[in-house]
Amino acid sequence: MEQASDSGFIYYTRYFRSTAPAVPPFRAGLLTPFDCFSLVTLPGDAQTWSVTVYISSRDHPLKRLRDPGRWTALVAACPLHAHLLDGEPITGVLAMSGLVNRYRRLVVDETPVATGIVGVGDSQACTNPSLGRGITTGLLHAAGTLDVVREHLGDPLALARGHDQMTQTRVRPWYQDTIDFGRDRKEQIDASIAGRPARPPADLAALARRALPAAMMDDADLFRAFAEIIAMLTPPQQVMTRPGLTDRIIRVADGRQPVTPPGPSRDHVLRMLA
Repeated sequence: MEQASDSGFIYYTRYFRSTAPAVPPFRAGLLTPFDCFSLVTLPGDAQTWSVTVYISSRDHPLKRLRDPGRWTALVAACPLHAHLLDGEPITGVLAMSGLVNRYRRLVVDETPVATGIVGVGDSQACTNPSLGRGITTGLLHAAGTLDVVREHLGDPLALARGHDQMTQTRVRPWYQDTIDFGRDRKEQIDASIAGRPARPPADLAALARRALPAAMMDDADLFRAFAEIIAMLTPPQQVMTRPGLTDRIIRVADGRQPVTPPGPSRDHVLRMLA
């Protein structure tokens, strides 16, 4: 059984190499949301790093970012990120689209449909990579696979069932949360494109997740809860269902707005890319 859907994003990435002994400082989070786009900035090996602009696949004017001059102008208009352009470019602007969320199961209605084979890592589940969870999820899954194989290697049916149960426990929560995050971000970007407010989340838990970055700025316990999720220490569903946590987030976040990084508005972006 397979579930698959297009994440609805396009990535435009360029790689750089430092001309100094060290890479430049990273002055913002690795993932920074703006009005109608997001930036992903990642340090690499051998004094290299990447800068990625990702947009909605529906945003046709911003597809001009495949042009290196326009891409550079956009990043240069973001004060906390502009200095990352100072290195030596070692690629052009690399476009990546067709980013699919996919989840596979080899057990249907508690019955294995195949034995002697298990999916691990991306062969089992993959998502939009903006949260950087892929390698960690794969390692968590591989460690669980080792335990299941050790216990059930001589019983193909038990191995298939045990691996499916382990995957549902270890991988599925992170997969679903990443999809939910991507859909919420897509709604925010699409709202900016349409010139309307973003629609509120469908339920209280989703509303609390959107409000958590603002609330954690005034509450150390909420900051720790946020860190648990970001560091992949505890599945988000477990964190958000702790007694009173959702109500606390909503109460603390009331009247507060998330910290907005300095950068261009959509109108500015459209003028810049015209």
